[in-house]
Amino acid sequence: MHVQLQSNTNKYLDTMHFIVNSFAREVGKIFDDHLKPLDVAPSYAELLMLLSEGDGMLQQEIADEMNLAPSTITRFIAKLEKEKLVKKRKKTGRSDVILTEKGATKTAQIKNMYTDAVKELEQRLGEKFVATTEQLLKHGADQLKQRDG
Repeated sequence: MHVQLQSNTNKYLDTMHFIVNSFAREVGKIFDDHLKPLDVAPSYAELLMLLSEGDGMLQQEIADEMNLAPSTITRFIAKLEKEKLVKKRKKTGRSDVILTEKGATKTAQIKNMYTDAVKELEQRLGEKFVATTEQLLKHGADQLKQRDG
């Protein structure tokens, strides 16, 4: 199957930066819509899901995994602590961030909604397109991190 791609009249609209950001906004709308009933933004949902996969994480580890500034993670955690979804736990001289019971319950709901959003993407774009795009974007991000690191 050959797909003819439409070119924009403005050459800057065909740059990777513009295309990736435009695509991210469209994908973001889908996740926003699915997570709206739970009153949680995708970035907060992703932080909660990340915490659900282990036994606590340092804020710097969270920042590294999510590719966000430590100050952003500090703000996210402060908001989630206020909502009693996460708490800090002292552990051998360090302070981990962990889910509370309320946070674990909400995260289970988030995972279901997140899965539904992925299914919608796969329905609209095709499973192969989603899987391939995920692999390409991850590879590109890894390559750029190596250059910066």
